[in-house]
Amino acid sequence: MGASFHIMFVCTGNICRSPMAEQMLRAKLTARGVDGVTISSAGTHAMVDSDMPPHAREVLSTRGYEPTEHTSVQVTAALVEQADLVLVATEDHRADVVREFIPANRYSYTIKEFANQLAFVNNPGEVELPEVAKRAQSLALIASTRGLAPVLSIVDLDDPYGKDIAAYEVVQRELEVSLDAVTNWLVQHG
Repeated sequence: MGASFHIMFVCTGNICRSPMAEQMLRAKLTARGVDGVTISSAGTHAMVDSDMPPHAREVLSTRGYEPTEHTSVQVTAALVEQADLVLVATEDHRADVVREFIPANRYSYTIKEFANQLAFVNNPGEVELPEVAKRAQSLALIASTRGLAPVLSIVDLDDPYGKDIAAYEVVQRELEVSLDAVTNWLVQHG
């Protein structure tokens, strides 16, 4: 895992949701001056060596992000093992990741679930966690509260692939909220 904290996003084809999340989080961290975080993405059924669809790029561009070149890759046990935190688009993706590398059960969440967990542990009066500076220590404490946060009715991000641009806009808006929470957590535990 090295000196850098590594976050890997996972979706199905690694062309829509996970690369959008990867590029959005990278831009958010750059804007906040956060370093020491490596961000990658992969797919459970990757369209290997493919780029993001034009709608994904267009939505990122219109929201102020500058999409960079992307090449999809297949998730593997080795990639999962290198990550400190795996954020997936759906519960099915989480199950696929854990099947690849069982210990990932401790550090994999849907993107929405992790943002919900962050809101829960940051809500005064819910739980009192000791103050820690390191991201890995904070993540372990957050994981220890899994199951205590109010359950979300929808933890999955819908797949926009093959749909009109409005579907990509919905995904981007949902990612925006969750990734703001992740960014704030990374800043706090820099």
